[in-house]
Amino acid sequence: NRGGSAQDGPRRTLVIGCVDWPLTAAGVAPDEPAVVLHAHRVQAATAAARAAGVRRGQRQREAQACCPDLRLLDANPDLTAQTFEPVVATVATLTPRVEIVRPGVVALNTRGPSRYFGGDAALADRVTAAVRAVLDHLAPRDQRDDRCRVGVADGLFPAMLAAARGVIVPPGASPTFLAPLPVTTLDLPELTDLLRRLGITTLGALAALDQRDVLDRFGDAGLG
Repeated sequence: NRGGSAQDGPRRTLVIGCVDWPLTAAGVAPDEPAVVLHAHRVQAATAAARAAGVRRGQRQREAQACCPDLRLLDANPDLTAQTFEPVVATVATLTPRVEIVRPGVVALNTRGPSRYFGGDAALADRVTAAVRAVLDHLAPRDQRDDRCRVGVADGLFPAMLAAARGVIVPPGASPTFLAPLPVTTLDLPELTDLLRRLGITTLGALAALDQRDVLDRFGDAGLG
């Protein structure tokens, strides 16, 4: 079980996401239309690029058609990882057990820290303030209120979606939180295209299927 033991259920998890991190790491301001490309597809886009219609996963030509003045940057995994180290170090001052999901996203088990700081909401506020202070230094031109998003839920995947929305999902309520979300939130284009063709459009509808049937039909990717 990825989130916890069968007896305990999914562990309570807090996720911190730094918005548009590959671009922030490259020193690009959010008001500049720019993207990071990997294999000629958009890996990340600034707020200005998104406002022009650029979307993650688009082909380079499609993105340039939406925004002719688009600045193109190649993905630089070493830079994004190295630049993220101060953020990880700051979170580690609040709890020693920090999981780097990917550069720009970290997670932690809330059990101990939430007790220490007075609950999930208090912990989320403390983490948000600490990470924003680091971002003020790393990216002084980016003063967006949502440049650091924090969410809490039962298990890593629900917590990542909670962070994208900046919400704290009550204990035990993660299935209800996930149910209405579209299957496209899985970020698995081939799988989600197939699911939609079969009429399975929400995570709730996918979760309602028998796990053995899901494994037989979609493999491990279908279990999320």
